[in-house]
Amino acid sequence: MNNKIAIYLRLSLSDGDLKKGSKDESNSIENQRLLLHSYIEKQDDLPGEIVEYVDDGYTGTNFNRPAFQKMIIDLKQGEIKTIVVKDLSRLGRDYIGVGDYIEQIFPLMGVRFIAVNNAFDSMKLNNGTPGIEVAVSNLVNNLYSRDIGKKVRAALEVNWKSGKATSVNVPFGYVWNGKGNQRWAIDPEAAVCVRKVFDLALSGRNTTQIAYAMNELGLPTPGLYSKRKNTIVGGNAIIAPESEILWNPGIVWRVLRRYEYTGALVMGRRQKLDVNTTAFRTLPEDKWIITENTHEAIVTKDEYYQAQKAIRNVAPIQYKTEDDFALKGKICCGNCLRQLRHEKQYGEMVFCCGHKRSVGKFSHCYSGYYREQAVNSRVARAIKTVFTALEVVNQGMQEKKSITLQCVDVDDLKKQAEMIRAEQIKLYESYADGILTRNEYLEKKKGLGEKLADLQEKIRIEEEEQETADELDEEIRSLTEQASQKTYIGGLTKECVDAFVSMVYLYDDQTMKVEFNCEDVIRRALEKYGA
Repeated sequence: MNNKIAIYLRLSLSDGDLKKGSKDESNSIENQRLLLHSYIEKQDDLPGEIVEYVDDGYTGTNFNRPAFQKMIIDLKQGEIKTIVVKDLSRLGRDYIGVGDYIEQIFPLMGVRFIAVNNAFDSMKLNNGTPGIEVAVSNLVNNLYSRDIGKKVRAALEVNWKSGKATSVNVPFGYVWNGKGNQRWAIDPEAAVCVRKVFDLALSGRNTTQIAYAMNELGLPTPGLYSKRKNTIVGGNAIIAPESEILWNPGIVWRVLRRYEYTGALVMGRRQKLDVNTTAFRTLPEDKWIITENTHEAIVTKDEYYQAQKAIRNVAPIQYKTEDDFALKGKICCGNCLRQLRHEKQYGEMVFCCGHKRSVGKFSHCYSGYYREQAVNSRVARAIKTVFTALEVVNQGMQEKKSITLQCVDVDDLKKQAEMIRAEQIKLYESYADGILTRNEYLEKKKGLGEKLADLQEKIRIEEEEQETADELDEEIRSLTEQASQKTYIGGLTKECVDAFVSMVYLYDDQTMKVEFNCEDVIRRALEKYGA
């Protein structure tokens, strides 16, 4: 168990010959595998089972790779004592992160690390610290990744300037033309909606009036259209019911701002901050790559600029950053399932459905306000019912402990099984000594075998039930401990909500649904111990 040798294999798209669109492993992965297996076979001091961890197509600029993370988990569980890679760049190209693993994490956990092509073996270090050549190699790998990042961006810009789109997201109103030349074609059904938005804007209507008209006509929003066509790419799945996926001023604004509808390709709106992060920044418009006349236009350039008048007076969105309250992130409209807004009305804090406010009569959401104090009080009472249920369960657990002697003793069953095994040995000895005939031996052997099988099945069932019961008891004990620590003196606290509440849904000023993140545990416990 503790002599496993992990060989870690990795290749990213920028590193070599990954076959795009293929489910087969890349040639480089197979070459790495052959090299490492050959190396291990030649080493006398590397005994043990070889276990492979393969990340094919994952970047080395960070450590968020599934196989690598699985290897680290196995390492922490003591299953791995040696890690072998082709070279340091396979472990990663973030020189600080790689250095941490080699100099601190692996030595601390007693793991030997070998990078074959770098001739690095942590077991053969003179002073226990990697030499300057390792640090230089890590730095070079990091700089290589940065250089690759620049080259990738440059290659993308070449495609953009030649009119080739590289984003998987196609603007509402277009589809990939299917000819393999990375260009878009008009989607007739969706283009009707886009054209209508611009026509309404050209008629002098503002974004609110346009949204009202689009809902009046029953035309689908971009999100609803993608959902019906099953073409949603990236982002969060739409959880609102279809009846509440409606046009609002924000959606209209985004459609009117898409210069792509003039037939131009607009790419490079965002740029990655660094090769070692997944964060992006939005670039100013003068940094975007705009290539004219790359696909068929839905509106003319003159119509596009004329339509911008509809959004001239739209105030920019003001994002709240310091608004914090007990139910933050956990309170939704029960009808449209969107997060409720938290704001002040008439001197007190309230919740309201922003979706209802933006689309008006077309939504069936509640149009009034929910007083925060009243909502918090009702949620607090709901949490109190959970505490009461925990008291019932704990009482049942205590009563069970008083009658544990009446339960089946697994150790006693195991002793019975050992006795039967001993009888089987004696039975064979009697047969070997000629005391029993063959038929007598086989008949008695069969009877003992059946008894042993029955006992083993009972042991298995009892152990599984005991394991499940132990897990359930531990979960209940943990919940009870949390309940004893969470109070809401002076009002409902965010700490208490986070510990027990999954989501709160408000339907009108009288109807509320509270979902608890411990409902399943309490239900199972009540079935086992409850009244």
